[in-house]
Amino acid sequence: MVWTADPRTVSIIVPQLSDSMYVSGKYNVAANGTIDPMTTYPTAPMRVADGVEARLIESEAALFANDPTWLTLLNGLRESCIESAPCAPVPGITTTNLPDTLSDPGNADARLDLVMRERAMWLYLTGHREGDLRRLAHVYRRNLQTLWPHGIISAPAFVPGYPNAPSIDGTFYGSDVVYVPPASEQANNPLYSGCNDLNP
Repeated sequence: MVWTADPRTVSIIVPQLSDSMYVSGKYNVAANGTIDPMTTYPTAPMRVADGVEARLIESEAALFANDPTWLTLLNGLRESCIESAPCAPVPGITTTNLPDTLSDPGNADARLDLVMRERAMWLYLTGHREGDLRRLAHVYRRNLQTLWPHGIISAPAFVPGYPNAPSIDGTFYGSDVVYVPPASEQANNPLYSGCNDLNP
């Protein structure tokens, strides 16, 4: 199931790796720069922080301050981080399939939705999403059920060879919404002092 058709989150099927499940195509880039499901790119650089994230942070801060430049910043990314630009998240994005036509939706909640959606698209598979969801819950007081899955699970098959694949279809999602480091992290690293707070 593909949850978005946005080119920044392109997904593909690699049968020998995932059967019929979709996986990200972000790191399946052929030598000519196109997405190829049979190509793996294990040495692809993983962005931890970059100018794209900086502009997204500025946009959210501007929105919080009721500064109209929040939208200008979002559209600036769409104009500049395309095609062969170093900041383009995947090859081949153009002004045609990623037009710089975001417009002000007109109210505070919808504006925040737009900023957070753009963060989700630009920062896809960079480890930022949980922090954004927790901020939406804790800072912006969004209802947890509007942020995390809830209800009955309808799960795709596990990838071939997945050890001890559980049968989770028809069961309910749990109530935890925060991933905390495993207990082994503290056991093996006495200097670890991370947060184990389960509240969003």
